[in-house]
Amino acid sequence: MKKTNYILLIIILIFSQLGCTSDKKPATSETKTAGIKQLNIATNKVTIDPSLKKHSSPESLQTLPDYYPTNDVPLAIDAKFFDIKEVYASKVLSIMYATDNDIDTICDFYEDAFKSFQKTPTTRNEWADITLIAKNNGATYKIYLWKPGMMQNVPELVEKTIVIMELRDLKNFPDAKN
Repeated sequence: MKKTNYILLIIILIFSQLGCTSDKKPATSETKTAGIKQLNIATNKVTIDPSLKKHSSPESLQTLPDYYPTNDVPLAIDAKFFDIKEVYASKVLSIMYATDNDIDTICDFYEDAFKSFQKTPTTRNEWADITLIAKNNGATYKIYLWKPGMMQNVPELVEKTIVIMELRDLKNFPDAKN
């Protein structure tokens, strides 16, 4: 009887171990960011969204400059741009866009893009805003993610995630405005 119980227990343990194993691979950042498609800048001209133009700064460019680091800093495919400007004094390209993607999904999207770069730890403040900073080839990429919630004065941005990019010391950044 003891021997039968012992064999039965071993069989149960073996089947429970088989039931716990899985052929599924662990989640990777690729799985987490699968909801965000990257905007192909080569085939899609990036321009200020007409519905958000009134929120642009007066010196905002109308299109993304040619020197934008497309291979280093991806853009969400649903990005609605409302400010693109060059700050010549500090050699900064500043870009602001809104996306329907969740703030954590966008954070995963940029963390995945910056995984091979020199990074500082991602920070989240008490309002759940997120800051990512990475360096690559002498350039510094700072991404600030903000979820404004209910903005009575800007209804176009209600419930969107705002992405503010500060790209510093980019190659081919112009010395001065022509």
